[in-house]
Amino acid sequence: MRFLAGPGLIAASLTLALAGPASAAETSPGTESPSVSVTGSMTITIPPTGSTEAGLTKEELQRQIARAEALRAEILKGGADIAAAMTKLDKATAKANAALEAYAKAKTEGRDARLKAKLQSETASNLQERLDKAREELREWAVSAYTQGGPLAEQLGYLDALSKDADKASNPLSDLNYLTDNRIRSVEDIREIAVAQKRASMDADAERDKAVAAEAKAAKAKKIATDLVKDQQASVDEVRRLHQERIAEVAPIAGLLLGSGDEDAISTSERLTDALSEYDIAIKDLSTKPCTENTGVFPNGQIPPSHLCPMIGSSDEFLVPDAAAAFNAMSKAYAEETGSLLCVTDGYRSYAEQVAVKASRGPWAATPGTSEHGLGRAVDLCGGVQDYSAPAHLWLKQNAALFGWFHPSWAEQGGTLPEPWHWEYAG
Repeated sequence: MRFLAGPGLIAASLTLALAGPASAAETSPGTESPSVSVTGSMTITIPPTGSTEAGLTKEELQRQIARAEALRAEILKGGADIAAAMTKLDKATAKANAALEAYAKAKTEGRDARLKAKLQSETASNLQERLDKAREELREWAVSAYTQGGPLAEQLGYLDALSKDADKASNPLSDLNYLTDNRIRSVEDIREIAVAQKRASMDADAERDKAVAAEAKAAKAKKIATDLVKDQQASVDEVRRLHQERIAEVAPIAGLLLGSGDEDAISTSERLTDALSEYDIAIKDLSTKPCTENTGVFPNGQIPPSHLCPMIGSSDEFLVPDAAAAFNAMSKAYAEETGSLLCVTDGYRSYAEQVAVKASRGPWAATPGTSEHGLGRAVDLCGGVQDYSAPAHLWLKQNAALFGWFHPSWAEQGGTLPEPWHWEYAG
């Protein structure tokens, strides 16, 4: 299903409006028909008619022109209803953006805590194996010492050292000290391993608790974000409804004026439709599917290629599957309105790429291993998005949240690190 907005919708409406008596009139032989280009790809040809053929007197035509001018003035002023809807849309957009950022942050905290818990659990498991082995060795020595007096070599060393004068027994006594110290060290090693294993196990439990708390926070943030995005969608729909109401009123008058053959009337009609086309609000009507079902949690910058999907509009940039699907849908929606896909500079960055970016950009780049690009959930865009006041950036501000994308607060104009081109996916 395609949606029509702006000039496309105007053109469709005018086509219907022109299908009345004026368009049914025949063109006199040898008379050229005036044509008006409504969109870049559509030209409507109007049969020339006189006032009597069009069914309008000059007075009626003047009244229609006056009404058209009044409508144009009302539209250009930005009627209170549309202005209010746009204000509501701006507020909903800002709230949805902030909620998506909070959700993304909580989700990242949960993911990091789960990864740390896994690493600590593995450390605790390895230490437990070492502890079990060390305890077994010490147990065997203790049993041998208790049942047989210890290994024969150690017994002979003790007897040899104790049967000689001290000044003649330095080497055997050194051996005895070595043997004794060695057993003491074994006990100390066991104690240290046990303490380290206990600490690792406790750290793993603590990280798991953090993960549970972060995931609960993320779930709450997602509900808030979802509700706010619905509010934003409702605001978009309201602006679109008001826009269509304008078209419904404008189209018959514009069509009548276009079909009149009067130069002033045609000029008025063109000014009216030009004014109307400024109120163009698009809505999401696209859905895409991830290119792969391969998902998983990987260290930052170490996502395998099999777990990435391509971004449309780029031949060599990728994101994780859900982020890529959402971005591609958003880019297609942008193209529906502008005729071109979103311009892509950068997507997923491997750890090596992050190191290179850090080396070239210094303090302006994230520390390698901490960038959202390394998680495959951030993009850098071009084509005007890098300018806060450009139409491309403003389009994203109004529409990105509908696709799960947001502009981080730190990257906002006046933020700690202004980057209009940087956008992130919340999921």
